[in-house]
Parts: sequence; C-alpha cells; structure tokens
Amino acid sequence: MELKEQVKRAARPMHIKSRAVRAIAAALLLLIALLAACAGQPTAAPPPSPTPVDPKAELRRTVDRLLAMESVSFVLEQTIGATVLSPGIEMNRAFGKVAIPGSFDVTVEAQAGGLFVKLGMASIDGVTYMTNPITGIWAEAPAESIPINLLTLGDTLAGIVEAVQAPELLGKSNLEGVDVYHIRGSILSEDLQELVPNADVGYPVALQIWVEQQSGALRQATITGQVTGDDVPDAMRVLTLDDINRPITITPPPGF
Repeated sequence: MELKEQVKRAARPMHIKSRAVRAIAAALLLLIALLAACAGQPTAAPPPSPTPVDPKAELRRTVDRLLAMESVSFVLEQTIGATVLSPGIEMNRAFGKVAIPGSFDVTVEAQAGGLFVKLGMASIDGVTYMTNPITGIWAEAPAESIPINLLTLGDTLAGIVEAVQAPELLGKSNLEGVDVYHIRGSILSEDLQELVPNADVGYPVALQIWVEQQSGALRQATITGQVTGDDVPDAMRVLTLDDINRPITITPPPGF
C-alpha cells in the first residue's frame, strides 16, 4: 500500500506539468494563428497628401475667366484716401453693372467743394450719358468724359491680374458663402491705368485678391499704395465683383 501511494504521489506533479505544457502549447498555437491572420490582412494605405495650390496657376485660371466675362456688378470703394476725377471732384465710391462689351450703368459718389455729390454715368448702344453734378439731370456726354473705362472691364481686370508679380497663396477662406483662395502679390501703378483715373507710372502697389476655388472667378481685390500723384501713401481701394455672367438689363436714363 505504501508503495502504491508513493507512486501516485510521484505521478501527480508529472500530470500537473503535462497539463501546464499543453496549455502553454495551445496558447502559442493561438498566438501563431492570430499573427498569421493579421499578416494576411492588407495594411491600410495612408490618406494621400493634398496637392499644393499653385498661385500662378490659379491666377491664370482667373485671367481666362475675366477674358470670358460677359456681365458683372461691381463696387469700387476707396477706404483710405480719394481718387481725383477732375479738379475739385474726388471719388470715394463707384458701383453699378456692366454688360460687356456694350453698356454700363454706374453711380459715382464723390466730394466736390466739401459737398457730397452723386454722378450717374451710363453707356448704351454707343451713346454715353452723364448727370450734371449740381442738378442731377441726365445729358449726353462725350465718351472720353467718363473717367473709368468700363466697356472692356473684363479685359482691364485680366490685364491687372496678369501683371501680378511674385504671387503667394495666403490661405483658403470663405467669402459670402463661397470658398475662395486668398492670394497676395504686387503690381505697378501703371498696371491700373484702365481702372483708376489718372494712374501714374512707377509706384509699387500691393495687391490681394480672392478667387473662387471651384471656378477661378475673381470675387474681390484690395489695392494698397499710391497709384496717382494725388494719392496718400497708404491709399486703399477695394473692388468687389458679383452677379458674374448673370443676365443684366441696362436701360437708357430718364428722358432718353
């Protein structure tokens, strides 16, 4: 009896060790199976990096859109300084609509002798009209009496954008619900001669523009710096475009 008990006692540790070995082996097999399963699955590729925006390419798109522009409404506002239209008359703001290349209807807000005045300007079917700054009455006027060249506004703006030097992308933003690129560059004052009356030669001018990300259309431009000899050094003009290529109706002024 004693011999049997001794045998049983000796066998118990061996039995326990055997179970432990089997458990370890099973765990190793499970780990190997898991590793094999993971190795068989494709590794997810990292998301592609966004393509950098080339400001020069965006400006080329904008030039193309401006050259193809058929109609637009605009506001040109001088937020610092004023533009001399003629001796004694300084423009602060101009706004209106243009059907390219044939007609426009524009209002100019100005100061004359310390008084606020509004000037109406229009061109329809080759005939130019302007209001008397004192009476407000419309009359036909020579085309050269209009201080801003609007009949070819798309070409004028395209030439300005094309002249931008060292363009730099400042970022992306949203302008009145439209996603735009914000681009900065520089031009010379003579590049603005078709847009700003009496623009002189040789002044460096900072230009910031906002163009639609989707279409490349110009939506806003800020012109900072002296453009004419009468400008203050930090003169600032802001041009805003809207209703691009939407139908526009321009009718003759009252009495015509």
